[in-house]
Amino acid sequence: MTTRTLIVGDVHGCREELEDLLEESGWDDGDDLVLVGDLVAKGPDSLGVLRLIRKLGGRAVRGNHDQHCLKWWDARQAGEDPPKLRPAHQRVAEELEEEDWRWLAGLPLWLELPEHDALVVHAGLVVDLPLEEQDPYDLMNMRSILEDGSASRSYEEGTPWARLWPGPRLVVFGHDAVRGLQNHPHAVGLDTGCVYGGWLTGLWLPRRDLVARAQPMRSQGKIEGMEVFVCRREELREGEVRTTRLGLDADGIPIAALLLIDTNGDIVAYRNLCRHLPVPLDGGTGQLLSEDGAHLICGTHGAMYRLHDGYCVDGPCEGLALQQLFVREEAGDLYVSDTSKPR
Repeated sequence: MTTRTLIVGDVHGCREELEDLLEESGWDDGDDLVLVGDLVAKGPDSLGVLRLIRKLGGRAVRGNHDQHCLKWWDARQAGEDPPKLRPAHQRVAEELEEEDWRWLAGLPLWLELPEHDALVVHAGLVVDLPLEEQDPYDLMNMRSILEDGSASRSYEEGTPWARLWPGPRLVVFGHDAVRGLQNHPHAVGLDTGCVYGGWLTGLWLPRRDLVARAQPMRSQGKIEGMEVFVCRREELREGEVRTTRLGLDADGIPIAALLLIDTNGDIVAYRNLCRHLPVPLDGGTGQLLSEDGAHLICGTHGAMYRLHDGYCVDGPCEGLALQQLFVREEAGDLYVSDTSKPR
């Protein structure tokens, strides 16, 4: 009898969602558990994710965010000054203990599953290049293949590498939350943006059955169409940003919204999506405002957006503006919809 294997997409510290996915998928101790990397950072419980996987005897490959954290640990091990980390990675550095670091450092760049004629990597593979000759950086970071056949981190240029993968061996990967679920004949991408308010997705082998677990909404309300109740007016305070999830856009990317009081005292809402690259401003950390509270800030790229109109005044997308959304007030209740507000 062939062993069942559940391969799980990017967890990013979302321990509760991983537990729920395992329960709802019917996984048990007799099944194998494999994860596509990016186990840590951005989500609320990176330490809990690592210890749950270890407890269950799961395996994983190394993701780019795992690697970012390991650079810090490697420097400490070598007696060197550790690099400065972004807040999401610094939290991991402060939480993990020696046994956790050693397990994380032992993650390979790929896992072969010969019983399923399958291979697991975090990001991707360059077509027609032997596995042993693949660049480790590409294995953890690539998304596309350019016209010259080289790998690229970009999702805007080139062709999704999985679309070009000829097989026959199946490759299962993660890393590409923007494109979301990718289900090609010989390659399956499982990053569906759980930490950004999307889904945690798993793939059963050998049947290739997909299972998913939705990230709970962070707002107080329920979705009615594409308008969501967020909070009462009196509950929204200056210097505070409320977040909520509205659903998915036409490309399957989660629509997350930010609700706040701007510098003029008006209530405004923006789509939680940086204009430089379409990633949430908070990167899953919950840190959305600059230190002085005068700007929304992208934790990934450092872009600074004015509160009253969403325009970027500093950073790689200077001059561009966040997508402003409609806010409706009814008897003191504040609602946000996915409809863009004209400028």
